[in-house]
Amino acid sequence: MIAVYGTNFCTSARNAFSLLMRNIIRVVVLDKVTDFLLFLGKLLIVGGVGVLAFFFFTHRIKLVEDTAPTLNYYWVPILTVLVGSYLIAHGFLSVFGMCVDTLFLCFCEWPPRDPHPI
Repeated sequence: MIAVYGTNFCTSARNAFSLLMRNIIRVVVLDKVTDFLLFLGKLLIVGGVGVLAFFFFTHRIKLVEDTAPTLNYYWVPILTVLVGSYLIAHGFLSVFGMCVDTLFLCFCEWPPRDPHPI
């Protein structure tokens, strides 16, 4: 709202809040759908990286079999990779969540009102 109308923060926050309250059903539905899709994205990323880490550390990938270290307990690095991949996926997908929220606010504001009525 600051970028669209050039008003100060407090005025823009009040206008955005009233705009979202006028569209509360849309806000709730979009928020739940977005949260579910981002959760599925995180699950897919962490699951894929976890499977690859498991195959890598158990020497089941023939292409990189020589570079994989020989480990007695391979679950420790796999769990470390899983936690790291979750944190990275969460960081990247939170940017997409913020983009969805911004686009939704622009959708609710369309058509734009005149910031300086005569």
